Amino acid sequence: MNDPIPAGVPAFPGGAHHRTAVSLCLLLCILLLPLSGCEKEEEKKPGTIALFVSGDYDKDFTRGGWATATITAVFVDAEGRSTPITGEYVSWSAYECRIDEHMAAWNRRTEEPLSRSARVGLNWGRTPLPPQGPSGDPQGVSPHGDTACLTDIVGSRTVTVAATLYMETPEGKSQELRGEVTFTFGDGPLSLFSSLPRRVSSRAEAEQMCAALPDSELPAESLLRLVANDGKEGHGAARAAGWPGDIPSLDLYNYWAAETSDNGRQARVVNVEDGQGLWYFPGADGPFAVCARKGTATPPAPAPSPAPASLPDRAALRAEAEEMLLPHRPNDLIPAPDVWKLYCGSDTSLEYEAPSYYGTPLPAPGLDGCYRSGRFFDEPPVFSLEEAARFDPSTIPNRIILEPEFALPKVGLDIRDVVATVALESPLRDLVRKARKGNPLAALRLSLYFDQPTRASFGNRSRFFWLRVADALTRPGWGDAMYSGVKKEMGALLGEPMKMLYLGGRFLSGVPEGREPYMAWSRECTLRGRSFVWSSWFYMYAFNTIDAAHPGGLFDKPDPTKGYAMALAGSRMPLFLWDNRVYAPECALLAARLEQGAPGNGLDVERGKALAEELYAVYQENLQRVLAEQRRNRAEALPEINRQIDQWLKEAEREQPKWLKAMWPEYLDYGDENE
Repeated sequence: MNDPIPAGVPAFPGGAHHRTAVSLCLLLCILLLPLSGCEKEEEKKPGTIALFVSGDYDKDFTRGGWATATITAVFVDAEGRSTPITGEYVSWSAYECRIDEHMAAWNRRTEEPLSRSARVGLNWGRTPLPPQGPSGDPQGVSPHGDTACLTDIVGSRTVTVAATLYMETPEGKSQELRGEVTFTFGDGPLSLFSSLPRRVSSRAEAEQMCAALPDSELPAESLLRLVANDGKEGHGAARAAGWPGDIPSLDLYNYWAAETSDNGRQARVVNVEDGQGLWYFPGADGPFAVCARKGTATPPAPAPSPAPASLPDRAALRAEAEEMLLPHRPNDLIPAPDVWKLYCGSDTSLEYEAPSYYGTPLPAPGLDGCYRSGRFFDEPPVFSLEEAARFDPSTIPNRIILEPEFALPKVGLDIRDVVATVALESPLRDLVRKARKGNPLAALRLSLYFDQPTRASFGNRSRFFWLRVADALTRPGWGDAMYSGVKKEMGALLGEPMKMLYLGGRFLSGVPEGREPYMAWSRECTLRGRSFVWSSWFYMYAFNTIDAAHPGGLFDKPDPTKGYAMALAGSRMPLFLWDNRVYAPECALLAARLEQGAPGNGLDVERGKALAEELYAVYQENLQRVLAEQRRNRAEALPEINRQIDQWLKEAEREQPKWLKAMWPEYLDYGDENE
């Protein structure tokens, strides 16, 4: 784009040659008037618009996460004078975008004519927005004034921006003036990677893939976080670049990282959808692989802005976060009753054959009655709210937490969706393989193959067997409890967090000073590593502190800063965990609503952000503790479970060869070698 002509310089230089040319033109027009439209040349053009780009958009922002270009439109009249545009309507568009060739990790089409997807990751405004799929124009609200800001989260791409000015001429006619400018963003976090993503069968294959590329290796977890979308370190460059996912419907976009555990039995993966890092079994075939340049270290973070003098130190913030989230157990609590001994014992109905198992019963002897068909918790035990309030929730067995490796295709996150599914998309062979690795949902899905058991049948025994396998991977009775539609009170005593909160909520009206029991059960849900504490507590600390109907706060003292911190931390919850798909966006909206009203509503934004960091850290520590405990339990149970699965397959081969051949065609031909 040429620079505008400085003010005061005429559009056409004068002189004798200029006057001669004008005279000849006038004479020619008179002679050829019937044949030409020369009279149109006499109409003066109103001028043009010029676009100028400013800012640090062309600098490296591999660690900053995004870069913003500021484009300013200036009106240049027919005499070359530059004047600002005021009170006029300007339409902006980014109609061309090219990804640099060295961007090896860009996974979208960029051939000519340029694909619409090449503009994914651009946003009108000064802040980034997570990519939401291919788009013909940048996301956000397109500006209409003389200045536009375009933010990029990918980098290393050249963009052409056009601006159209709509104005009226002195004669009252509508006039459009168009200008454009082309500029290039600097290298972003995506430039740190040296290959396209690819699905692999294990972490070992991921290492082989990168070793085969020149000067490449698996990326460190910190590098993957830079292209993830956690709203802090990363802002969605991987998704903008079209990186695929193992189960996109569940927001699972897991990629192998370079880190491994000390004993090599676990490897690190990062979900580039939300930045969540977890330990995985190295032989898992779900995660993808992408390579980084060898020796690429995490770029240094930008220098943090100085903290306000009034901000408490981290130790004080951590103490406040633990006070908000962790349970405070009084000395007079009593253990929750052993509901399985109460309802199961040796009460096996004579109407059905007692299931046969293949060795030591799992998970414990004496629970056969818990698995017989038709057993329901129709009559829950009579516990007063006062008695229930004295139960120690920590004695309730932890329910399983879904990890990405346990997700099954085309199945909702709630296990109730799993057991209600009639169509079984997963082949029998795949489900058995997943169950061997400790996947409880696969075992529950297997029991659906035998959902209509007949008396003394192989199907009846198989349904019971796979239910018990699922229970052994979680806790006794879990699978059958979900099948049976347990009453809410009983579900709470079985450790189902939503039903725990339901029962705790009844304390508010049924028990004097009921707020404390409710808060105790809510905090206990935090220790289960689930989203429910966020889904309830941000109302407790926010909506009820600013609602005119409850000026004193229904649950706690009015404290918008705590509400803002809780909502902000909840907005970062990993979306693959149960209800977080709903509550995480709600938390983000609430945090924005509170921040817009600061400081008039009493919100200390800086302190709230710092407290949110500690709240999320406390949550993550408890989540990892629970996951580690579950992994240890599964590791102890898997050898016996796999031995019993082998026995079940032999029984199926002996009693139901036609069924096994139909469901698992290669099994009878090759045996267990395909496992």
